[in-house]
Amino acid sequence: MDLEKGVLALVSRDGPRRQMTVQLLGSESEESNTWLWAWANDCVSVPERVRSLAIAIRQWGEKHQVDALVRPHLALGRFGGRHIAAAATVLSKGDGYYRAPYEGGAAYVVVQAPELRSPSVPSVRIPRIFVETLSKDPIADPRRALAGYLRSFGWDVRSSPERIEALANGESVFTASLDAQGRPGKMEFRIR
Repeated sequence: MDLEKGVLALVSRDGPRRQMTVQLLGSESEESNTWLWAWANDCVSVPERVRSLAIAIRQWGEKHQVDALVRPHLALGRFGGRHIAAAATVLSKGDGYYRAPYEGGAAYVVVQAPELRSPSVPSVRIPRIFVETLSKDPIADPRRALAGYLRSFGWDVRSSPERIEALANGESVFTASLDAQGRPGKMEFRIR
């Protein structure tokens, strides 16, 4: 990986060398179990153009009042750098992220590589994917997470404490009842 140029090169055993454009997000320390955003790291000399995504994420966090995106250091707790990198990848519409380990921690970069893009998720799989995600990682606010996931498909979302609904072109395409903790119960998807 060449952070000066913002390039990651991968070589497979049976294929050609692939170069992908990357943006440095930040790093995690295994010793202190903390995250440091690239825009706040004075110890690494990386051109601003290679940190511009991290800067844009901080600006988005300022606009939407997301404290974890504007604080330079974060205690990781039950969530690690991979969670931050995955969220930043989705937020930035990146094609993936790469964890570059080093002694005592790892740097995370968002990868821009059209060849890595998979076909879009078939809409009928959305309920299953969300339920699988809930079963693997604890989510503090499932209602808010589901609303964000539905918005990532370009749908308008209406939400109340008991129900969430996604609309495409003004028509309801997905509804879910919610329990007192905001977890989805019965989910219905309408194929148009």
